[in-house]
Amino acid sequence: MDHTIICPHCHTQFAIDEDDYADILQQVRGAAIDEEVDKRSTLIRQQADAELKQARSEAQAELDQMRTKHEAETDALKAQLTARIEHMKLEKDGQIKELKAQLESAQRESTAERDAALEQLRGEHTRQEADDKATIAALKERIERDAQQAKDDKEAALEQSRIKHQAETDALKAQLEAARQQEDARRDAAMLKATSDYEARIAALNAKIEQADVHKQLEVREAVAEAEKERDDLRHSLEQEQYKRELDKQSITDKYESQLQMSEEQHRKELALRDDEIERLKDFKTRQSTKMVGESLEQHCMNEFNKVRMGLFPGAYFDKDNDARTGSKGDFIFRDYDEDGDEYISIMFEMKNEMESTEKKHKNADFFKELDKDRKEKGCEYAVLVSMLEADSELYNAGIVDVSYECDKMYVIRPQFFIPLITLLRNAARKSVDLRREVEQMRRQNVDVTGFEDKLNDFRDRFGKNFDLAARHYQEAIKRIDNAIRELQKTRDELAGSERQLELANNKAQDLTIRKLTWGNPTMREKFADAREAKAANEGRGRHARITDEVEAQVVDDAADDADVG
Repeated sequence: MDHTIICPHCHTQFAIDEDDYADILQQVRGAAIDEEVDKRSTLIRQQADAELKQARSEAQAELDQMRTKHEAETDALKAQLTARIEHMKLEKDGQIKELKAQLESAQRESTAERDAALEQLRGEHTRQEADDKATIAALKERIERDAQQAKDDKEAALEQSRIKHQAETDALKAQLEAARQQEDARRDAAMLKATSDYEARIAALNAKIEQADVHKQLEVREAVAEAEKERDDLRHSLEQEQYKRELDKQSITDKYESQLQMSEEQHRKELALRDDEIERLKDFKTRQSTKMVGESLEQHCMNEFNKVRMGLFPGAYFDKDNDARTGSKGDFIFRDYDEDGDEYISIMFEMKNEMESTEKKHKNADFFKELDKDRKEKGCEYAVLVSMLEADSELYNAGIVDVSYECDKMYVIRPQFFIPLITLLRNAARKSVDLRREVEQMRRQNVDVTGFEDKLNDFRDRFGKNFDLAARHYQEAIKRIDNAIRELQKTRDELAGSERQLELANNKAQDLTIRKLTWGNPTMREKFADAREAKAANEGRGRHARITDEVEAQVVDDAADDADVG
């Protein structure tokens, strides 16, 4: 598709192809290309930041998981140690109860033997009183023999019982000591293993975090280097493209100069025709009032637009500005829309003309502020003053004049540039619609990373704070483990104290004798006193009384010896 361009100096129209026209527009869009390069570089940095953030999150999650697992293992170990201590306490209590039961049984057995011996003594004493003197000697011999045999048997049995009891006591002590040493060794080994495992895990985790940090830093550097390389490549390509454009521009300039030289004769003819047209317009203006002059220019522009409306602007809006609510209004408003119905360009037009005979001559600059105000109030992007004022001005007669240095996005044109300016602005805006859509989509999908360095430093600070918090938790866990060790040591000391108390109880049980039990017993003293009185009453039986006294003394001595042996 060819495009028509009018020379601003000679007003000669000439056609250029699509490539040349695109190159001219590309020069206008140079700033947009630079912005796109910066945005792509920013996008790459943002992706690197997101990957780094994800790696940090994974490392933190793994650290939290290992910390939770370690706390669970520590709690399980404490529970096992507590259960083991309770079990040992129960075993010690059972052993103490068993020893007490054995002690009480031994006391009951000694009391039963003593009562049986007394009953036997009373029976023998009764029988001996009924027998004659002859049987007394035989009885004495038999009693002495039986007493000796019983004494020997009792001594042997008591010695065997004492040896067995001592062996059992030594075995229990040895088992208790072995169990205590084994428990101490197992507990110390378990605590040492748990502490070493925890320290090893913490060290491994710290090393892993440092390795991940170094790895991510390298990835960030590589990503930044790649982005910078891509940026440099794009800049190099852009420089080459600009150099190519300069060459094409020079070629086009040479071509245009050649065409201009070839059309000088035609230009002179057109100047003559233009002079005739000016004279005709002057004559026409002299026959019109001031209002008629302005309305004729507006009608001229409306007619020119309607001629090309269906061909160039089929979906555009172009009509008079009738909204005067703000106190002022322009002449025309142009708006065009894309396929989605979104407005992509809008222009506020003001037409100014005056008669040659008008005494007070206006200047184009007199209407800039009012036109800019109307543009802003009606929400238009561009403002265009179509003016016949200052007819002798070389500036405004040169063609399309950009007066953005006075008011933003404002142009001043002569009526013959009315349609070309609309076409130029509309096509430029149309070319940028796709770029705007892409930029808007990228803006919606991506987070602004202009503060990349600030976010990176903020992440480092927050990660450092989390690391310090993890270190404090680690120190707190070590303190808790030390407290648990002290509690276990305290329990060990208490168990050792219990063992000492058991030894004291055993010594007291070993020191208990029948003589000590009967010491200060009035019942036993009374029975022995009754026996002595009965012996004294039998005056004719002096020998029998002596034998009885000897037997009683012998029995008491035997009982005392048995108690000492036990």
